[in-house]
Amino acid sequence: MRIFEEYARGEPVREIAGRLNRNAIPSPSGSAWNHTVFIAGGGSGRGIIGNRIYVGELVWNNHRSVKNPETKSAASVRVDPSI
Repeated sequence: MRIFEEYARGEPVREIAGRLNRNAIPSPSGSAWNHTVFIAGGGSGRGIIGNRIYVGELVWNNHRSVKNPETKSAASVRVDPSI
């Protein structure tokens, strides 16, 4: 809750991360906080700020795995929510 309140007040994510580290509050991974934890994913919604699970909303089937037949590598693709 603290992170969302500070972010909503316009606090820079680097400053929020610094305060959490100074207060010895562990990050989700257990390591030091970094500003990318809040905004990771380049707009994919996977950072804390954009991830709807942190506000109690579960979202299913918003990505699917697509395999490239030539390279045999898989990539995660966002699914259109209107479908």
